[in-house]
Amino acid sequence: MSKLDDHRRAIADILAYLASHGLAGTVLGPDHVVSADSPKMPSDDFVDIVRWLENEGVIRVPGRPSLGNGWFPKVQLTAVGLQILGLESPTSKGQSIETTLAEPTSPETRTKIGEFIGSVLGGFFNSQK
Repeated sequence: MSKLDDHRRAIADILAYLASHGLAGTVLGPDHVVSADSPKMPSDDFVDIVRWLENEGVIRVPGRPSLGNGWFPKVQLTAVGLQILGLESPTSKGQSIETTLAEPTSPETRTKIGEFIGSVLGGFFNSQK
């Protein structure tokens, strides 16, 4: 498995973790996205991924991070992050944003996140040629 695959999985885990907190700002660190499928990644890599998500407009990081250990305070999803998670119009499904975000993230949602990240990265690399 490539490093890019590891990063794509970490992105999906980060977005799933943030979705579990709704629209509230929450502390985000490498320990929050550790699972059997995703071992803890080095702090430097985690910081790079969070910064990339922030620069792409997927998340908001208003607090001052502790870059030494990779912890970010008050991280929250943006409207772009909600769209990636398929929540661009949750009220049209008869659900509130809070109800939709409270649902566990399904494997299908993680696949959609991975596909989105792949398309963004593909577009970026094609634009660099």
